[in-house]
Amino acid sequence: MFAAFMAIYHLLQQKPIYSNTLGKITLNYERVDTNRNSIVKEVNVPFAKFTEKNAVHWDTKFYSSIRDSIYASNSTSAIYRYAFYPFFPLVWKASHTNVHGIVFLNYLFFGISLILLSSIFLNGYKSEMFYFMLALVLPSTIVFYLPYTESLFMLTFSIAVVGLFKKKYWLFFIAIICFSMTRPSALILAMAFILINTLNLFYHKKIKWFLRDCSFTVLPILLGWMAVVYIQYYYSASWDTYTIACSFWLKESSLYRYATDWSIEGFGMTAFAIFAFIIPACIYGVVWGVSAVLGKEKENRISLFSGDENYIKKFLFNTSVLFIIGFILYNLFTSGYNLNGIYRYSMATPFFFIILFQLPEKLKSVPLQYRLSGFVLVFISITLFLLSTEYAGNLLRFKYLGLYLLLILLFFTAIESSISNKVKIIFFILILIPCLVWHAYLFNMYLADAWIFT
Repeated sequence: MFAAFMAIYHLLQQKPIYSNTLGKITLNYERVDTNRNSIVKEVNVPFAKFTEKNAVHWDTKFYSSIRDSIYASNSTSAIYRYAFYPFFPLVWKASHTNVHGIVFLNYLFFGISLILLSSIFLNGYKSEMFYFMLALVLPSTIVFYLPYTESLFMLTFSIAVVGLFKKKYWLFFIAIICFSMTRPSALILAMAFILINTLNLFYHKKIKWFLRDCSFTVLPILLGWMAVVYIQYYYSASWDTYTIACSFWLKESSLYRYATDWSIEGFGMTAFAIFAFIIPACIYGVVWGVSAVLGKEKENRISLFSGDENYIKKFLFNTSVLFIIGFILYNLFTSGYNLNGIYRYSMATPFFFIILFQLPEKLKSVPLQYRLSGFVLVFISITLFLLSTEYAGNLLRFKYLGLYLLLILLFFTAIESSISNKVKIIFFILILIPCLVWHAYLFNMYLADAWIFT
């Protein structure tokens, strides 16, 4: 898959190929320096060359700086580094790779994570290969190609999940420490763990079980967070450097503004993430939480570290839902209706794939007509949202290809159990090239330093 992606990207770097294919249906991007600043222009040129110089943009600038000198710097802009956690840059440094190398390594981490999670949650299901291929071609997986933290974030949590199923707490413990040193959103997971264990306490009423499972799950997260705080303190002599650094980032927390994004490409995928994933997850989480408090949830609740596979799967599914709810509430509080990166922080996470890979189990008792009704409801909701949002503009543009591909993939997921393996193979053959072209198109946006989609 990675080789096919790189082949398509290199082909679209050739002017004759680009001009006779993608160049006929859309424009490309180019950043032009002027006397006062730089601007992004839409131009009809082939894809940019993948070089070390043009591959360090946006978040990667800070990760590469941390890789080279941790947080030590005399630059006035060094304070921005402290908004980024150090584990990914340290792994990058230890790998002795350049940007080309870390792009490949990130995709390798992503692939290994999918193998681990699918082998746990889809083992024995005839839909295993369908969902594995679905995870690979999703338009949102472009994030795993970039020199960002998503791949390592996903790999460390996947290893922690393996530790749970293998009853190896030491593996879970180490993986979660690394996980929490990768992104600050690990603290949302700690709150999700505490909330689920609190709901379980209402059921079993055993305070020792509650304290044990809370400490076993939350302790490695806190240790990882404390390690980051100490590292940053060592270089800054301040315990709240992360908070200070975050205060410099632009916040648009008002809920009285129009919905906006940093790019149309990201906006389309975010619209899908909101109506096809986040809102359903929130509805499920509220219904499940109320049922648990009222005692209507009758499943046996035991320790997460008991080795009971069915219980661990349910626990992780509910944890993933709570993580998504926690994330969206935090985003509303800090960013309001600036929707930049919503699809990235929800669908490019291990929690999305844990939910995705448990769909065959969840959907097997849902009649086909209900699944199709759900798809129609999602389609109508997205359409009405985009038509009523000034920022969306013309919907019949190549910039919305990611959204269209996601809708197609959602439709086939709804009918997957009712179609033959031959039809599934034909479907993936037909959808593969458009998905990889979309990945290449977004990767070129990143290299061109255009309006970022993450």
